[in-house]
Amino acid sequence: MQTDLPDSERVIHFLRVTGQSSPANIRDSLGLSRSVTFRVLQALTHARRIVSHGQTRTLVYRLNEREPPLGRIDLN
Repeated sequence: MQTDLPDSERVIHFLRVTGQSSPANIRDSLGLSRSVTFRVLQALTHARRIVSHGQTRTLVYRLNEREPPLGRIDLN
């Protein structure tokens, strides 16, 4: 995986490949710290690029297929 990409884009790419993943698996696979992983996942969730399912130990993230990213919404 390319490491010259921002962490958020690396997570997006990882989720495109895997479909869904737990925070621990994302962290371990991408070599991110817990705090960086948490911040990236929170930012991507807030931007509606990813969605989470489950709670605590069953929590997984996947790409948000229902809504376009905020920057891609066309206004009439």
